[in-house]
Amino acid sequence: MQRVHRGSVIARNGEFAVIDCRKCGYAHLQDLPTQQEVDAYYTRDEFYRTHSPDDWFEKEKREHEGGYWQSAYDYEIDLLESRSQVVDVGCGTGYFIHHYRRSGSVAYGIEPSASAREVSPLHHAYLFQDIAHLRQNVALGHSTDSARMAFVLEHLLDPLYHTLEVRNALVGPQGRLLITVPNEFNPLQRRVEQRVGHAWYVQKPHINYFDRQSIRRLLKACGFKVVYQGGTFPMELMYLMGYHYIGNDTIGRRVHNWRLRFEKLLGPSVYKLYHLLYNKLGWGRETIIVGERYET
Repeated sequence: MQRVHRGSVIARNGEFAVIDCRKCGYAHLQDLPTQQEVDAYYTRDEFYRTHSPDDWFEKEKREHEGGYWQSAYDYEIDLLESRSQVVDVGCGTGYFIHHYRRSGSVAYGIEPSASAREVSPLHHAYLFQDIAHLRQNVALGHSTDSARMAFVLEHLLDPLYHTLEVRNALVGPQGRLLITVPNEFNPLQRRVEQRVGHAWYVQKPHINYFDRQSIRRLLKACGFKVVYQGGTFPMELMYLMGYHYIGNDTIGRRVHNWRLRFEKLLGPSVYKLYHLLYNKLGWGRETIIVGERYET
């Protein structure tokens, strides 16, 4: 039976509208694409060919080789509690896995994009196209096997189904799942939206729009106990301070680099500040949430 999606429109950007869907329990586009359209978009590698800037891979390499993501990665590794084996689902160029393996731990990546896999620093033995290929080549089943999904669920037509798939295939009975998604409809974002006059963050290829409560509900519905929920740098604050990066790539890169230098200087402890801002004020461009599987 086809799922019926109903709910009030809570954000608009041109032709795109987002509803707070009562059936799904989270917000998503009012007019959903078909699964065939979504599959075709990623099969053709459209995300990196048309959505991302032309120098995206070079930019990622510079940032990671400069150590600008080490604070974030070290903090996430701590949240995963150095589990026996970690699979990064939707790992992009694989720098998180590269960093994780350099610490002596076991980790693998799953990435459907051929162009991202081609430029990855990972050895091909640690990087796979999908879950099926990984399971054919890697022994899974340790009780503490864990997974990471960063900036994945907002792109999927059925995030509940895919989270369950990852849980059942990759996460052990005492394992953890770390998810990062944009923290939509947060107070700072709504302030900026009033200034800009439209919901600029509603755009292709994002299908789903999670707030702090809806991502928590989804994780719990998939059989996880939430053991951590926090945020990242409150980027919208920069706009409200006068750095109008929306629609301006030059300013956007400037404030992005400021943020990276700030985090490199302070180290992983800066996420304690983000955690406070997120849980006290709702600030933070993204939500980081960790669930521990409680079913055997």
